[in-house]
Parts: sequence; C-alpha cells; structure tokens
Amino acid sequence: MHAVSTDEQQGKAEPMGTGLAAMMSAEPAPDAVVEADPSPSEPASADEPVTDAVETSAIALAMAGDPAEPEAEEAAGSDQAADSESAGGVPRTDGSGPDDRGDIGSVVAEELPPQDDEMAAADTAPTPTRVTVEFAGEYFPIEPGGRFLVGREGDLAIDDNLFLHRHFLEIAEIGGLWWLANIGSRLQATVTDASGGVQAWLAPGARLPLVFAVTSVIFSAGPTTYEFTVHSTQPTFRGTHRDDEVTGESTIGDVPLTLSQKQLLLALAEPLLRRDGTGMSAIPSSTEAAARLGWAVTRFNRKLDNVCEKFDRIGVPGMRGGARGSAVNRRARLVEHVIASRLVDRADLVLLDAVSADAPDAD
Repeated sequence: MHAVSTDEQQGKAEPMGTGLAAMMSAEPAPDAVVEADPSPSEPASADEPVTDAVETSAIALAMAGDPAEPEAEEAAGSDQAADSESAGGVPRTDGSGPDDRGDIGSVVAEELPPQDDEMAAADTAPTPTRVTVEFAGEYFPIEPGGRFLVGREGDLAIDDNLFLHRHFLEIAEIGGLWWLANIGSRLQATVTDASGGVQAWLAPGARLPLVFAVTSVIFSAGPTTYEFTVHSTQPTFRGTHRDDEVTGESTIGDVPLTLSQKQLLLALAEPLLRRDGTGMSAIPSSTEAAARLGWAVTRFNRKLDNVCEKFDRIGVPGMRGGARGSAVNRRARLVEHVIASRLVDRADLVLLDAVSADAPDAD
C-alpha cells in the first residue's frame, strides 16, 4: 500500500486553499456594480439594510395589485349578472339585489322619456274655466283672461237706452276666477243663481265671483228691465241638499203675500214672465198695471206701498226711495227681486185671468 507523505497532502490541498484565500482577499474594483442575487434561497447578510427591501416589496405589490380584489370584483359581477338574468335582464333598483343597501352606484335605474313626463304634466294640468254670455238668444263666448263689457257700448251693446251707462258691467278673469263687476256710477244689478236660492245686489263699484253654472243678471234702466245669463263650464259652487219640511212652524222672515199682492207682482212682472229666455222688457206703469187688474190707480198704489214695506222689513234693498225716490225705480227693483228669487213664475200668470171674478180683498 502506497503511503502518502505529508508533503504530498499539503501539495494537493494548497491550490484550493490558495484560491479561496485569493478570492476572500480580493477587493472589488471601484467602478464595478455589485448586483444582488435575487434568489430567495440565499439569506441576506447582516450588513445589508432592510429598509430597501421593504420599499422594493411595497412598490412591487402596488404595481401588481391586490390579488384578492379581482376575485371579489369577479364574484360581485357574477352575482349581479345572475340577478339580472333572474329579473328578465333588468337590474334591480329596489335595493334587494347584490347590494342590500340599494347602492345606486352599482345599478342604473331606467328613466322615463321626456315626452312621457310632458304628457303626464299635460294630463294633470287644470282645464281653464270658460264662460259664455247669453242674451236674447245670442251667445258671446269669452276667452280666458279676456274682458267683456256690457252697456250701451261694448262687447254686448244691449240697448241705446240713455238711462243705461255706456259701460255698466264688466266680466273678467282675475286670480283664476271669473268676476262680475259694476263699473257704473248709478245703476245696480241683481245677481242670482238659476234656482233663485242665492241672490245678491251688485252696487256701483262692487264685484262678485261667478261661481254658479248659470248666473242670472237682472237690472233696470229707466222703464226697461234687462236680463242676461252667464254660463260657466266649471262652476265652483256646490249647493247643499235640503230635506222638504213636511210639518213644523214657518221660519220667521218669510214674506206672506195675499192674493191681491201676488196679483200686483204678476201684473208688473208679466212682460218678463211671458218672454222666452233673456232679453229686455218694459215695466208697466202704475196706470197700465191697474188697468190690467181692473183696479183703480189709487188702490194699486196703496197695495204697492204695502208690498214694498214688507220686502223692506226683510232687508231687500231699493224698496224705499225716500222723498227723491222714483216710482219707476221702485217698481223696477221690485220686479228684479221677485224674478230673481222666483217668488212668481209663468205658471202663476193664470191668477191674472181669474182676478175679475174675485171680490176686492182687504189690503
């Protein structure tokens, strides 16, 4: 067996030891760049700084993105697609979809087309009220927002009666309501509904809203009485139902009229009652009315005083003219009241024909 000497062993080991020593003792060149080994298997030395490694890892992670976020977004997208398919392809907008809070950012609600909104607004818009004036069989429609004048001149030139104002009454729309105003300085008008249940006296400078479906306007100028009606498409007045009283005492304030007093009223109002529709009628004089009844003029005037006294006590204006009052105006006002309040009508005219057979009754 060949024995190896100590020198030989040292001779063989010398090259390895010498190379390692040379590598450990060698210094890098000043201009050389030392690249770190990216292999994670080699541990970093204690002399290398840790901060640079942490910053490098954070930048790389920010550039790559959180791997958990794409998975969450993909899952949310799958749930939303499933909800859309179950609802017929329309995303849920009631908050019961993928987000229980009803996040409007994830679901876009459908909007109505603009034309649908305009049509809905047009359907809900109130229809303007239209009024029409009727006089002697002629109709005069008034446009919304317009102005209609009645008198000797104007939109309705009733008559060339010099007792009548040029512009007496005005119909105009103010604040969404139609108004009847007395723009004269001397004459008055009686305003009532078609049934005669409501009656008002329109003095100079006053005005009233036209709230009835049919409003009757009656006034007198000199010996002539006029009447016209105003028709409204949308009346705002609603009457109350009243049960007919079968028994019970009469209400205080009712005006009881004797047969002769009612005949006096019929004789004065006969031209208006026999007229068809609206228009103008001449009021009979006391002499003409007395002759129609077969009475003396003195008896007629005495009964006229009694009738006017009764209506004056219940508050009917115009029944007492005073010392300067005119008998024509008193008769005209009396006729306006009985026609407007429906105290007499055409069916009562038969009483005039039966008056000659009756004996004169007490006043």
